[in-house]
Amino acid sequence: MVKLVKYEFRKKRAALLVILGIILALEAYFLGSLIAEKDEHIVAAFVLIAISVLGVAISVFALGVSSYSQELRQKSSYLVFMTPNSTLGIVASKYLFTFFLGLLFAVLMGILTGLNYSLLHDYFGTLDGLYFTFDLLLTQSGLPEIGAILLRALFFFLSFFLELLSIVGVAYLSITLSATLLQNKRGKGLVSFLLFALISYGLNRLYRVWQSNEIDVVTMAQTIRALLPAILQNGIVLVLTMLGCAWMLDRRLSL
Repeated sequence: MVKLVKYEFRKKRAALLVILGIILALEAYFLGSLIAEKDEHIVAAFVLIAISVLGVAISVFALGVSSYSQELRQKSSYLVFMTPNSTLGIVASKYLFTFFLGLLFAVLMGILTGLNYSLLHDYFGTLDGLYFTFDLLLTQSGLPEIGAILLRALFFFLSFFLELLSIVGVAYLSITLSATLLQNKRGKGLVSFLLFALISYGLNRLYRVWQSNEIDVVTMAQTIRALLPAILQNGIVLVLTMLGCAWMLDRRLSL
């Protein structure tokens, strides 16, 4: 399994280096703006770095899905030549690749955010006062402290990360289903997209049945209760799509 995940990283190293290069270029822009003491550019760079977080998430999704689709279409990878690894292990390695890739970039962006915060503190010299004032204002208004808000934001991020993985799983399942239904016929890309949209719509409707709109997200317990249905559903979707893809590749798909 470890070797398969390493293979995924080696195969996509060029794209990963491009993404890493863009992130480092934005960070260099931010640091250069600080050195030059250009407030407008400091703000612009900070905003661009924040936007790049979404770009990284989309890139993680695109890398996994496009690679899997290409492998089934061209029949030119270890997946179709069936190495001694089990089909389930091969499919699972793709999920793990997406997970570790997302985790690595999340850690990187977290480190850069902490570094940038420290640099902004040194540059403006007023962030501690702003933090204390904002925290005091929240407390007097009966709202959670900043620390509690940040902890809740972390849970929302983890829930979003799991949802991203489940979206990748649905995309894998849609691609495998279209390849199973059409085999060597044309139009698999369109069918994959339609299946993905249909399955995603169905899962969204199912989530709305589980979700309770009566929960006030104020305390940590309420936050967990609000996120739990989505976390459970996304976890189940991950397992089922992985098993479904492996079963179809083993039994139904002519490679």
